This record gives sequence, structure tokens and C-alpha cells, in this order.
Amino acid sequence: MAQLKQGTTAARVFGEIWHHGPLSRSELVALTGLTKSTVFQLTEDLQRDGLVVETGLRTSGSQGGRRATLLQANPDAVRVVGVHLGGTRTSVAITDTFGRVLDARSRPTVRRRPDESVARVAEMIGELSAEHGAPSAVGVAVPGLIDRDTGLCLVAPNLGWRDVPVATLIGEAVQAPTIALNTVQAMAVAEMAQLRPDERMTLAMLYVGTGVGTALITDGNLLRGARGLAGELGHLQVRDPGDPEAVKCACGRVGCLESLVGADAIVRRATQRGIAAAGRRLTPELVGELASDGDAAARSLIQDIAVEMGEAAAALVQLTNPDTVVVAGSVASMGDMLLDPLRETVVRRTQPELRESLDVRRSLLDNQGKLRGAITLALQALGVPVRGLSGSAWRSQVLPVGEAAVAAGD
Repeated sequence: MAQLKQGTTAARVFGEIWHHGPLSRSELVALTGLTKSTVFQLTEDLQRDGLVVETGLRTSGSQGGRRATLLQANPDAVRVVGVHLGGTRTSVAITDTFGRVLDARSRPTVRRRPDESVARVAEMIGELSAEHGAPSAVGVAVPGLIDRDTGLCLVAPNLGWRDVPVATLIGEAVQAPTIALNTVQAMAVAEMAQLRPDERMTLAMLYVGTGVGTALITDGNLLRGARGLAGELGHLQVRDPGDPEAVKCACGRVGCLESLVGADAIVRRATQRGIAAAGRRLTPELVGELASDGDAAARSLIQDIAVEMGEAAAALVQLTNPDTVVVAGSVASMGDMLLDPLRETVVRRTQPELRESLDVRRSLLDNQGKLRGAITLALQALGVPVRGLSGSAWRSQVLPVGEAAVAAGD
């Protein structure tokens, strides 16, 4: 596929066809405001490059008027691959031009051995490519600090990585352009892709799983910071080393937010409070289930976690003034038991003007957001217009090959 440069007139025309097709050329003229000759030339170029195909005829007018040729984006123009390198499982999916998942794989993550991790990813991509075609681009979501310019993973505590050129290694292994991004940033990009192309929103994501992180999108653009490292709220120190609740974090410091509300921290605190279920391994999801069944200790723990997360969310609101705060990760399954006290804390801790139209809600994508984010990165790299992906049934589509297995793993 010829890569579309974002912001060009050709990308704009393709975007209209992608979002609204099938369309006639006259409809494209009306939608874009371009001249007939420009639309004709650009659509000819898009057809030649295999991005657009003719899909039939439409008769205009109620009395049987002139028949117009319809154009739509070619679903087979590209194949892209999304990779989520989780702390427990690595998931890979291949999609068509519209981001619709054609097939997927999921296998246990190889921790502390980057070369083996990359080999496993390349193996899964090879299996998918053999059945569906080689990818034109690969997006990778990594639970760590990713340098925005080089794709170097500076550190990923839950993978046991430091200074791993993950984008380069995977790209060379599969011979495709590869883009790497922090997992939470990738999830925020996928969340924004659910909006209609004409919607503008400032969105802050608060993710709590094995790790804790945030990401901010302003007017559709991801705030990445000087090196792409923005959003590391999980490693903000919120407890002094002498505090009884202050424990050592995976990053090596003491008293980080992640060590207080992350998945491992929730299990630790639940165990300390005597919360248990006979014969079942304790997880944040199980704590939520026990609370729903009336366990007072579990409900009290969720209340405490909600307040602590609410204080972090309030800081985000004060600093960034978002329209929406999206809560994602294992804690999101706790539903209103967590969200209600979290919202109340945000109200208490922020100025009225900043929360006037604020919406605090669960992620639209739930645990699929990590892999969807990686897919979105790959589509963006090719110039495919990713806004409005909900129109492509992303929100309702179930990942094949076992949704739970593919989507799981921080």
C-alpha cells in the first residue's frame, strides 16, 4: 500500500471514503468542498494505489436519474498487526484496513529475556501472516517507558527490561515498520478512536492494573512529553518511607502510588485485612466480587482504594482540565462501588469550574484497550484515519481465539 501522509488532501478524501463510504464522487465533492476535477484525480490515484475500490452503482433521484459509481475503502488494502506485551501474556492480532480483527494469538510472556520475547512475537506474527498476509505496519504496546523518537524501552519493571530497542528488534524480525508506545498511552489513543471524527475531547486516562499510569489526549493529540515519557503518575511518591503503608515499589522506590493501589497492592492489602475466598486465588476482580456479595472488609478496602485513586484523578483534573476521566484496568470491574466514591473524591478535591462538565467513566473498550491501542498505532503509521472507529464495530466486536486469553495480561 502507498502510505498516506496525514494532513494531505489525498488523506482527507480517503478519510471521507473510509468513514462514510460507499460514496459517489459527487458526494465526495459535497463533503470535502473540493472541485470535481480534484476529487476525480485523487480518487483515481487512490484506486491505482489499491486503497479504494468501486463497489457498485447508485441511481440518483426518485425518477430513475443518472447512475453514479460508488467508492469504498478497500478492506484488503492493508494488513496491520497489534502487539500487547503484557506482564503475564503477550497478545498479537492482525486486522484489515478498517481495524477489524481477522485473527489473533496469545501466549505466556517471556520475562527478563527480551530476545526470547521478540522471537515469540515474531513467531505469532509469522503464523498470522501465513494465513492473512504480511503486515504493512506493526504497533506495540509496552508496559514501560518508551523513548518517543527511537522506540527504545528505557525500563519496564513488570517485564524485567531495561534499555531494550523493542521497536527495532520486532521490526527487523518481521520486516515491517514498527512503532512502540507505552501501554496506557496506547489505550488512550484507542479510547479516543471511539469518538466520531467531528468530536473534540480532552481525555485523561487513569489505568490501574499490575502497573498504574495515566495518559492525556488534548484535542485529539496525545501528550507524550519531551521523550515520550509523560504520564508516569504511578511512580509519584504518595507515602513517606516511614508511613506504615509505604512499601517498596517495582521501580525500586518506596511509597509510590502503584505500591498502594496497583493490582499486587490490592491483593496484599486484602490479605492483610483477612479477605479471602476458599479455594480461589485472590485478585482485584475477586475482591470486587466479594464486595458485591456483601463482604464488609472488601467493601471497605474498595472505598479506600477509590479515595486514593480519586486524589490522583483530582490532581489530573486540576493540572489538565479534561472533559473526561477514563478509568481502566482491573479496578474498573469493581463498577460503581469504586467509581462513586472516586467521583466524590474528585468533587471534594477540585475547583467547581474545573469539574463543571467533567465525566468520570469506565473505558469503552474494557480489557481490549491494550491490544486495540497497538492496532491503532499501526493504522496511524500508515495514514489510515482512526477517528470514529466505533463505526467499524470495534466496540462490539469480540476478539477471536478466546477473547479473555487474548485481552488478558497487564
